[in-house]
Amino acid sequence: MVALAVPAAGAIGAPVAQAAEAAPGVRQDFNGDGYGDILAGDPYEALDGLKQAGTFAVVPGGPDRPTGAGTKVFGQNSATMPGTAEQGDRFGENTALLDSDGDGRAEPVVAAIAENAYAGAVRVLRSGAAGPTADGSFSFGAGALGTAADGARLGDEFPR
Repeated sequence: MVALAVPAAGAIGAPVAQAAEAAPGVRQDFNGDGYGDILAGDPYEALDGLKQAGTFAVVPGGPDRPTGAGTKVFGQNSATMPGTAEQGDRFGENTALLDSDGDGRAEPVVAAIAENAYAGAVRVLRSGAAGPTADGSFSFGAGALGTAADGARLGDEFPR
């Protein structure tokens, strides 16, 4: 995971793009345009007044490098995102990329490890020509997997 300080949603600028460009190992193509896009979590971002609710950003790549233009920032309160942001969830604490449907577009997999007293939860978004979207995304927690919930920290580590 690469954590970047992400300003308010939609306010991504050159400093974030420059930091994202320097981030190692987080580039994959989300929208099928052939350029490496960047996924960056910020689990300590305050969202709607909730401390450490967390967000993540998808920074589109381009012919030369990512510029920050077209960046999308998602939180648990984003439209059509499963779940609800709560203080201390730390959504974006861990991130991974997975082309789950084999279409050549990587889908973001994002954890909120502190969800529900550190039981943890994972959200899987969909990707299309416009990049990742919460439409059609899904989530699961420790209870859905039949594991002990308290302190499970589901999503704390993803295989690399």
